[in-house]
Amino acid sequence: MKIMIRTSALIFLLSQSSSLLASPLSSTQQTQLREIEVILKSEPQLIEQLHQSLTNYVSSQNQFENNLAQHRDWLFNNPIHPFYGNPDAKHVIINFTDHNCPYCKKLESALEQLVKERSDIKVINVYVPIKHMMSQQQSISAAQYALNVWQQSPNDYAKVDKLLFANRSMHNSESINKVAKATNTQSLLVEDKALKQAVEKNYQVFQDLGLRGTPAMLINDQVLAGYMPYEQLKPVLAKEFPQ
Repeated sequence: MKIMIRTSALIFLLSQSSSLLASPLSSTQQTQLREIEVILKSEPQLIEQLHQSLTNYVSSQNQFENNLAQHRDWLFNNPIHPFYGNPDAKHVIINFTDHNCPYCKKLESALEQLVKERSDIKVINVYVPIKHMMSQQQSISAAQYALNVWQQSPNDYAKVDKLLFANRSMHNSESINKVAKATNTQSLLVEDKALKQAVEKNYQVFQDLGLRGTPAMLINDQVLAGYMPYEQLKPVLAKEFPQ
């Protein structure tokens, strides 16, 4: 157990220095490397396990980069995905989200606040309705309905999306019908084969990138998994997307 904990800690330190070969070492990275050297010299039994773990880590990173390159157009240049913020923004956040996910609802509010403050950022919502797919419901998913509204009646999309996220429980046909009635978009509550396939493709891409849960964001080709409140997200974006 002690060895496993030690190895995990070392991998974490090295992952924080993942750009070592691509750029000069920062003072923090230099300190981390010295710490790692001291630990490995004092506990050489860690070397083999650490080497294997790092090899696996690098392999997974390479696989992620290859898969992201393969799916880049689907994510970044695809009119099927809804977005908010400046359509001509310099910076883009890919937001893998689900109307049935409580933390996705909270993140949506934080992202909406950020794009109001930053006209150089837009957010693309990539719907991954994991809970609906796992439940095997036969009714149209909130994701398919939202995409249909985005395609057919974009002026109604923002209100529909907000009401879908406002629902406190798992969506079903009744809750989705309620949103459609409130927004006068009942005619868009229809199965669409292309949109169903698009949602399935979203899930495939989500899995190919090694993601397992929502929400998850792509920021500068890096994954930020899980919910992050506005106060924490703002400085991250200030660093990744300097004005």
